[in-house]
Amino acid sequence: MPEVATSTLTSLQSCTARVRNVCVVAHVDHGKTTLTDGLIASNGIIHPRLAGSLRYLDTREDEQQRCITMKASSISLLHEGGDGRHLVNLIDSPGHVDFCSEVSAAVRLSDGAIVVVDALEGVCIQTRATLRQAWDEGLGMTLVLNKVDRLISELCLTPEEAYQRLRRVVADVNLLIGTFRSEEYISRADELAMDAEAAREAREGDEADAEDVSISIEDASAELEALLDDDDDEDMFSPERGNVAFASAYDGWAFTIDQFADMYAAKMGASRRALLKGLWGDRYYHPKTRRIVGRKLAGNKLKPMFAQLCLEPIWRVYSTAAEDDAQAGRPLLTALASKMKLSVPARELSKAETASAVRSVMRAWLPLAKAVLSNVAHALPSPADAAATRAPHLLGASGAARKRNELPSRPDEAEETAACSRAIAQCSSDESAPVVAYVAKMVSVELADLPPQSAAAAAARTEAAAAEIDSGDAPPQIFVAVARVFSGVLTAATSLYVLNAAHDPSDAACVEAAAARVLPPGSVELFLPMGRALEPVESVPAGNLVAIAGLSSRILKSATLASTPLSRALAPMSFPAAPIVRVAVEPSCATDLPQLEAGLRLLNQADPFVDVVQEPTGELVVGAAGEVHLERCVKDLQERFARVPVRVSAPLIAFRESLASAEEQRPPPQPSALPAYWRGAAVPADGTRVGAGMKWAAEVSLGGGAHAAVARLRVRCARIPLTLAKAIDESRDELAAALGGAEGGAGVDADVGAIAATVTEQAPGSGPASAGDDREHDAPVVAEAARAVHDRLLAAAGQVSEQAADGAWGAEAPDTMGLQPAELLARMWSLGPHNTGACMLLAAGRDGGRCARDAALRATAADAIAGGDADALSERWIPLGHPAASRRLRLVDGDCDGEAQAEAKGDPGLVAAVDQLGTQLATLEAGVLAGFQAAAQAGPLCNEPMWAVAFEVEACLDTSASRDAAEGTGGDGKASVGSAAGGAGGANLSALSGQALSATKEALRAAMLASGPRLVEAMYICECGARTDALGGAYASISRRRGRVLREEMVEGADSFLILAHMPVAESFGFADELRTRTSGAASAMLMFSHWEPISGEAVETDPLFVPLTEDEREEHGEGGDVPTTNVARRLVDGVRRRKGLMVEVKVVASATKQSTRARKK
Repeated sequence: MPEVATSTLTSLQSCTARVRNVCVVAHVDHGKTTLTDGLIASNGIIHPRLAGSLRYLDTREDEQQRCITMKASSISLLHEGGDGRHLVNLIDSPGHVDFCSEVSAAVRLSDGAIVVVDALEGVCIQTRATLRQAWDEGLGMTLVLNKVDRLISELCLTPEEAYQRLRRVVADVNLLIGTFRSEEYISRADELAMDAEAAREAREGDEADAEDVSISIEDASAELEALLDDDDDEDMFSPERGNVAFASAYDGWAFTIDQFADMYAAKMGASRRALLKGLWGDRYYHPKTRRIVGRKLAGNKLKPMFAQLCLEPIWRVYSTAAEDDAQAGRPLLTALASKMKLSVPARELSKAETASAVRSVMRAWLPLAKAVLSNVAHALPSPADAAATRAPHLLGASGAARKRNELPSRPDEAEETAACSRAIAQCSSDESAPVVAYVAKMVSVELADLPPQSAAAAAARTEAAAAEIDSGDAPPQIFVAVARVFSGVLTAATSLYVLNAAHDPSDAACVEAAAARVLPPGSVELFLPMGRALEPVESVPAGNLVAIAGLSSRILKSATLASTPLSRALAPMSFPAAPIVRVAVEPSCATDLPQLEAGLRLLNQADPFVDVVQEPTGELVVGAAGEVHLERCVKDLQERFARVPVRVSAPLIAFRESLASAEEQRPPPQPSALPAYWRGAAVPADGTRVGAGMKWAAEVSLGGGAHAAVARLRVRCARIPLTLAKAIDESRDELAAALGGAEGGAGVDADVGAIAATVTEQAPGSGPASAGDDREHDAPVVAEAARAVHDRLLAAAGQVSEQAADGAWGAEAPDTMGLQPAELLARMWSLGPHNTGACMLLAAGRDGGRCARDAALRATAADAIAGGDADALSERWIPLGHPAASRRLRLVDGDCDGEAQAEAKGDPGLVAAVDQLGTQLATLEAGVLAGFQAAAQAGPLCNEPMWAVAFEVEACLDTSASRDAAEGTGGDGKASVGSAAGGAGGANLSALSGQALSATKEALRAAMLASGPRLVEAMYICECGARTDALGGAYASISRRRGRVLREEMVEGADSFLILAHMPVAESFGFADELRTRTSGAASAMLMFSHWEPISGEAVETDPLFVPLTEDEREEHGEGGDVPTTNVARRLVDGVRRRKGLMVEVKVVASATKQSTRARKK
């Protein structure tokens, strides 16, 4: 086919019914790029014989060398079928897990997905991940079972065996889709039930609104019934529905059962509809009766119709290449081609290699592009059809983004916002419709790749490239935005507003900020992405892809473009993983630092998933998804962006610090046995923690020096159930919205001074009561996020309780803290670090409120008044805090401050005493809360964040220390209760909060050291495929890196095994190379982040403070302070401390002997 002109492609853009935006997703090495090459060859861009080897859309040199796709690339193709022409905007996405961000960008730009699955390997780990991404974006999907030829050439299966295998693969994919459907239904059902319950509670007792409540419940029931109707028993992928194709992309052929139904309907005179039903499933063709029968009538004599009518002819063609004598098979192949009336050149049939001749015959008989593109045209939705389904997700109509659906207060502005939403939902391509486009990523291209334009445009591009990149001898580059137009017609003359993800059209400040970032007409240039080229276009209507030059200074990674600032911003993309592998970079020459910093900014813009940060120490850190992604980022930094020599550190692996479980607890070592840098931090309290339970582990004093100590703090800690900690980790985004995500805990502890309010009157709007007013406009977002966290945490707590009841705890006993999970959730004062981590600060009292603490204070103050002795207040330990986080997450009911205030009003002396004490406690609590956040961010082992640890803090206020400075001393030399409390609070009240911060931080760290600290490491899930003869090398490579094999299963019908294992991220570097070396290339592995897990093993391996205690331990490890070489935790801790510049205890001379010299004889 001759190459299609660009004008032909652009002429179809305005007809959205004829447009298909499709991405190709699959596991790595399942044949996406080879399939894409075959489709590109149908448009005459490359020769069909080069398909699969050219890898046309892999434009990077390292992509060609590694034979994996790293960047998603798009191209527009023309498909001419029986129902007319279609424009197919095709995006080839990576299959490697390290480049999942490119898949996220591809599915956002598409309306449908071609899911490619290897017929031999079946569903793999990345197949699940990419399917999930496509499902979450609401894409239509079609399935291609690729590499069917491997069932013939490698497995030597019969057509019947191959049919059964293909059925199982289709069933496995449908099973995944069924899982997604069930999760969506359950999540939506819970959401609707809580909405209805909230509406009932809000209107309870209001008879006028009773009808509205019933209507809301009826609406919820109707939506659930609609979900049930959608979630029927019919499989998503089924060959008879026309959305499954069978292919060999490398050999260039593919088919659907529609093609064979048409062929046999014409040949046999049968009904095409009957053939479509019979060609898949347990249907058999009876040659005598010429009827399609079921399994019962077929018995064991007949073959399934799919195997007999579809696969057997293909097997017959391939059998000619399996002949012992190639020349003997060639006449058979020629006869088959003649019988099927195929137009195959004689020179193709006469090639020396019969396999090449077979490929030529199969390409002529079952062209790859015809089957796949016809499938795309009929089974996948057009932009207009997909818009109605995708619009709710894109506009944030569900989840925590519901707030964006609020309209501006002015009617004309509200109508403009609503018009934008309607245009997106209809994919309106009218010229009068508002323009809305989404930029999914920024791509760096060489300026020479852009086609020549006018002199002014060329000068602008040259100036932009010179400003962005100091190219030197290298060709200049420029950033181009890859976008999708969702409504309107985008032209270079359109005035565009750049809207970030937080844009809210109902907020006047957001609208004004967006108006300040307007792009005047003529500031951008539009191009049609064509793989390795960019073709200029004048306009792009809704439903099409576009490359936009001129946005590099306005957009960092992604954004929404709109012709009005009153449009809603489209929901940001979601990524299934997070940057977990980091390295520090620095220039080889110090004078190149400015170029390196500029290059890092460009790298951050060019890669949607890279994380570039500058540490407080000034260290420049690059974060990536994995080893391959990191290698590509460093290569781009040195060769394309910074263009200076760069030194790269060893990988900076992230760790967490936690505590040992109850069964793993050991008596704390003596301070003299600890290294010097931990020795001073271990401050034992009166009840140092030993064994299970929570005992006071550390105690510190505030004040001292020139002033007497004004307070003492004591801390106890324990590990919380790991199931609960993982649930908190999964709720980070929702916690940031519900609790504010503010460092220091200000978002959670809005009423830190509430104890004073329990005994004194306050003016409306004054003090802590109005501290949360600035979050009032975010109430819908906060409520939605809080509800999501509430459900997840309660589900995790229920799972913990069930495990305890079933005795399935193992090393994690349910009474690790002496608290039940529900009680633990009811006492959350704050979470750390940054209000989103899995580290808890518990509130006062086991009832989850301040009531018990306030009652104790009133009783103590009353006794002190009766006895005239202020020392009574100095001898009581007062629990600190209140369950602010639990209340925000709706885990406990409201406070009882009003009751306490009412009880205190009757006694002026009691009011004054508790008022002064409350002021001091409020100041102390603010410092304790900030100290907790600081400690949670940097644990005692190696300054890594704490994880799965709960703390409880109590204070003792030393009022007698300031009695001499207090006013109102009586003639008997005793201070009154009110003056003593006031003196203690006023002596150093301004410094009390700061002293409490530092003291709390050190006390929490000391408590962890005294309670069995443990290091927590990130874990990969490793999926390793290996042949039988390579299993030994694969297991050796996994075990050498502290991997833990979960299961091993044989790939059915193949001489290979699939091994699933967990492997520490810290040990994963170089694993792929070692695996290839040990197995001679017969094994390959895929690594994906799984979870956080404490280091497992014996105490000598897991306890970084291990000291031999028993006789057996002393005999094995010696009496000295040497750290055993098998102590993995200590080795990792020392490595992190050494990297951060912290003190490390290293023996300079491991062993020394006296030098012996020969005696000098005279």
